[in-house]
Amino acid sequence: MSRMSPADPSRRHRRLPDLHALEAFVTVCDAGSMALAAQRLGLSQSAVSQAIKGLEQELELKLLDREVRPAAPTRAGHALRARATELLARANAMVDEV
Repeated sequence: MSRMSPADPSRRHRRLPDLHALEAFVTVCDAGSMALAAQRLGLSQSAVSQAIKGLEQELELKLLDREVRPAAPTRAGHALRARATELLARANAMVDEV
C-alpha cells in the first residue's frame, strides 16, 4: 500500500471522497453484505456496489475482497472503515448542531 506521502503537494489537489460513498462502504462492513447494507440505506444493491467501486477507483485502493462471501474489508478497507466511521459521526454531529 505504498502511496504518496502526506507532504506531497500533488495530494492537495485530490478530491475528497463522497460522504455517501463512505457511508455505503461502512454500512457494508457493518452489515456484512451488500444486500443488507442496501436495505439499511434504502438503496438498490447495485447503487451500493457502484458507490463502493467508485470509491475504490477514486482512492486507487481495493477496499473489499469480493472473492470471499460475505465480502470482507481488505487491509486498506479496515483502515478506511475506522477513519470513515469517525468522519461520518462528526459530519452527522455537525448537521445535528446546525
